Amino acid sequence: MAADSPLEKCGTFSVKQQLNPNFVANGPAVYAKAFLKYNKTMPHDLAVAVSNSGSVTAPTNPYDTAYLCPVNIDGQILNLDSDTGSADL
Repeated sequence: MAADSPLEKCGTFSVKQQLNPNFVANGPAVYAKAFLKYNKTMPHDLAVAVSNSGSVTAPTNPYDTAYLCPVNIDGQILNLDSDTGSADL
């Protein structure tokens, strides 16, 4: 580097990292925000995914072998298996 390079005049610094306890990862929402920021048309499936919210109740079955929940995604009913990972339910 040249003797009068601005990089030679830089000192050192440090940045303290700090965990944000309120952060909740939401990939589709961040992706949608980019479309809105740049005033671009959002793909239909993404618009549907970020505009809907709700809840579903898992119906009981005789042996509690699976918790299938009927979920409507853009007019298509899917039976989603809510696998809790627990044998104690």
